[in-house]
Amino acid sequence: MRDVLHINEKEGYMLITGNGMNQYKGEVPYHIHYYRLNLKSGELIGLTPEQANHSGFFSSDYRYLVDVYSRPDLPPVSVVRSVIDGKMVMELQKADISRLMADKARSAHYCSITFFYKVAVALCGCHDNRMDKIWWNEQWMGYPVGPWYAENSNVDNAHRLEGKLLLKNGELDDNVDPASTLQVVNALVKADKDFEQFYLPGYGHSLGDNYVTRKVFEFFCQKHEKVFFYHGRDAVDTLIIRLNQP
Repeated sequence: MRDVLHINEKEGYMLITGNGMNQYKGEVPYHIHYYRLNLKSGELIGLTPEQANHSGFFSSDYRYLVDVYSRPDLPPVSVVRSVIDGKMVMELQKADISRLMADKARSAHYCSITFFYKVAVALCGCHDNRMDKIWWNEQWMGYPVGPWYAENSNVDNAHRLEGKLLLKNGELDDNVDPASTLQVVNALVKADKDFEQFYLPGYGHSLGDNYVTRKVFEFFCQKHEKVFFYHGRDAVDTLIIRLNQP
C-alpha cells in the first residue's frame, strides 16, 4: 500500500493506492493502482485494471474516480470510473501523439505547446531545457547542447502560438525555476500573442490542490469550443456534469 486516500466508516471501506500487486501478470512493480478495501471482510477490489501507471482524483462525494493512465509505450488515456467496482463510466480523452512521432530524427523530440494544442495549460513548465537541471535534461536531450534544444524551446517558439494558453507557476518553485515561465511570458509579449498567466504566491512546484485544479478545468471549459462551462462544487463535478450533457 502506498497511500490512504479516503475512509468511509459508515459504508465500511477505504480507498487506497498501491503497487507491486500485479507482478504475476507480468506488470512492472512500479505502476501505481487504485483500490477499494472492505474494512470488514478485507476484500480488495482493483479500480484500475489496465497495466499502466495510474494518476487520478475523486469527485466530491467519492462516487467517481477520474483516472489518467499511461506507460512509456502507451499515450495517456483519461477515463471516469465508478468507485464501487472500477467500471468505466466514460472515456474522456486519448492522447494523439501522431504528430509527436512524425519527426524520426531524434527520439527525444517533442512538439512544443505553441502550435500542437488548441487549448493548453502549462503548470510549472520547464519551457527551455537549456536553463533547467543539467542532470535531467541531458538524459533525454543529449549532450552537447545542439540545435534541437532551441527547436523544443517554448521561448524560441512563442511567436508560433495559435491556440489558447494559460501559464501557471508557483512563486516558491524549487524544482523548475519560475524564470522559465517568465521567459515564455516575455517572448509572448514581444510576439504580441494573447495568453493568460496565473502566478501563485507562496506555492511551490506542486499545484494540485482543489483551487488550482478547478481553475485549470474552468480554463478548458471556457476556451474549448466543444465544452460548455458549468461551475459545480469542485473541479471534478464541473468536468463530469458538462460531459454528461447532450
